[in-house]
Parts: sequence; C-alpha cells; structure tokens
Amino acid sequence: MESLTIGTEQFKEQFKTCLEQNMIIPLRQEGIGVEVSEDNNGPTTFLGCSVSEKKLTLFQKQKVLKRVSLALAEYIVEVLEKPIVEKLVRESYSSLKEREQNKVYLKSLKILREFDEVHNRKEEAKEYISSQVLEHLLNESQINVEGFLRFRLKGYFSKLENFVEQAADDLKLEKEYNDFIRLLKYFISVQQPKEKEVHLLKKDGFYLLKDSNNEIITKESCLEICGGDGIISSLVTNSPLKVCVHIKDFYSGEELLRTVNSIFDDRVDICLGCSNCSQDYEKIEENGEEG
Repeated sequence: MESLTIGTEQFKEQFKTCLEQNMIIPLRQEGIGVEVSEDNNGPTTFLGCSVSEKKLTLFQKQKVLKRVSLALAEYIVEVLEKPIVEKLVRESYSSLKEREQNKVYLKSLKILREFDEVHNRKEEAKEYISSQVLEHLLNESQINVEGFLRFRLKGYFSKLENFVEQAADDLKLEKEYNDFIRLLKYFISVQQPKEKEVHLLKKDGFYLLKDSNNEIITKESCLEICGGDGIISSLVTNSPLKVCVHIKDFYSGEELLRTVNSIFDDRVDICLGCSNCSQDYEKIEENGEEG
C-alpha cells in the first residue's frame, strides 16, 4: 500500500496521540502493522503512515483509510475545534475590544457545551468530517489538515459560525437587559415609595399585583407576548419598600421573577405558603378589581 502523508501546523503531540489511539492501535490489534515516520518542514509536521504488509486486500486498504479518517475527525473536533471557534470570533468581531471578544468566545463554548449535552452534535460532526476525509484519501495520498479544514469542511465551519453568531446575539441582548435593569433600579432608588408593601401572585393564568389591603393593583394575562410588562411597570411606578412574592404557582426561572428580583433585590420577600397563596381566583376577584 502506498504511504499516506498527513501534515498539520498545530498541536503535534495531540495529533500523534489521536493517530495512535484511533488508527495505529486498533489496526495492530487486527493484525495490520502500521509504521509512522515524522518530518518537520517549517511550521508543518508531516507524519508518514505506511503498513508493514507488502500487499493489502481491498478490504484491508479500506479499513486503514477508514481508521485514518476517524483519527483525523477526532483530532479536528476534540483538539482543533476550540481554536477554530476562537479564530472565528477574532475575525468576525475584530471591531470589538479584546475583552468583549473573549466574552463572545467563552459564550460560544458554553452554548456548544449545552447544545452537546442535549444533541449528538460532536458525533455527527465526526461522522461528517470522517466521510469527507475518506473521500479525499481514496484519490489522494497526502492531506494537510489546515488546508482541508479551510476548503473541504465548509459545512462544519458554517455550523460553528452559527454558534458564534448566537453567542454574540445573546450577549447583546444580555447587555440591553442589564442596562434596562440598571435604569429601573436607579428610578426606584430616587422615587418616593407609593406603597409600603405589595404582593405578587400567579393564579389561573394571570399575574396579580395586590396592595397591603388585598386590593388588586394590576392584573395581567401570563399568555400575552409581553406578559408581565404591566406588572413591572406598576411595581416601578409604586416603588414599594417590600415586594412579597407568593411563589407557589410560579415555575423556577420564570422571566417575571428574574426581573423582579433583579430590580428590587433585597426588597423582595418570598412567601412559600399562606392564606393569600391558597385563595382561588374567584375569591381574589371578589376582593378587588383590576387596577
């Protein structure tokens, strides 16, 4: 079998480890001896891979090429992916300060990690890369990893670009949200409180804001696109000294709760259960009208 030459400019030791674990050892276990030679030419390391047998069957040759393609796929996804993402961030958001670029990079990795926990992205990426490498090696005896990445794995690059773009968009939204919260916090800090205490409940698909006399100040449907905006507006207008949140019917991480906690901070008290919490919606309606 003709020798294969694989070149890479980065992470030489990790590259050799991937070849050892995913190609050399498995093939030797199947009785196919593989020899690896190394040659350095400037920044590029070339590894020559050849088998000790003088003649391989077609099946054995395909097995060798398949193992090489699997090893390269492992190397690209597990070793090169983070540097690729970082390079995409630096190139796509060069106008940002380095500190902001770092935030986009770290957010991109977080999104990738969370996506991988739910989906099978890495394995799908390895299968795609392996198939592309195998197709190349069936016709060529040499492959340069970095060149192959740039010109033959555009689908893989495109998906990583999408994750980076999502990270940048998420950070932009987070910044806008935090700026909004800071503005509201400042507003309530300089405004005279109109209510000493208010109560926030969720009942039968409605958010309810009540005063200390059990009168409804604001009622808003949870199903509205901007459900909760009216509650926030009313809370800010009244700037109460204390916001008692009757947590019973809220779900963990609910956006309204996050916003109320962010704005009112130590003014928020959590009620885990009281007579107010146990009231059904009909009783609440009897005690007050919509504000």
